[in-house]
Amino acid sequence: MSLQLATPVGAQLIVPGSTFVLPIHVHDTAGNNFNWSGYTPRATLVVGTVTVSVQGTVTNQAGGLATYTFAVGNTIGLPNNQWGLLVLYADPNVGTENQHIASIFCRTSHEEI
Repeated sequence: MSLQLATPVGAQLIVPGSTFVLPIHVHDTAGNNFNWSGYTPRATLVVGTVTVSVQGTVTNQAGGLATYTFAVGNTIGLPNNQWGLLVLYADPNVGTENQHIASIFCRTSHEEI
């Protein structure tokens, strides 16, 4: 199974020390809403030498909707003014094969909160 975002997400700007929220809508290869039943949304953010992983929240199981929240504690250690990569995936509750959703470029700002 291959997953994809219903609407593409462009490069994201993350301010170190702030909360970063990314809502998504996921489709399967046939273009139907992905049913999150049996899966947990997860994301890994890599900026420079720093890697942060979070578990997302399903907001509409049958509708393919989920939200990823990187809290202040997740972003405070990110280096300023650097490019990174945010990888979104569906983690099966049984088994080990993650389903890739998207890889999104991101940049941290020079500003720090």
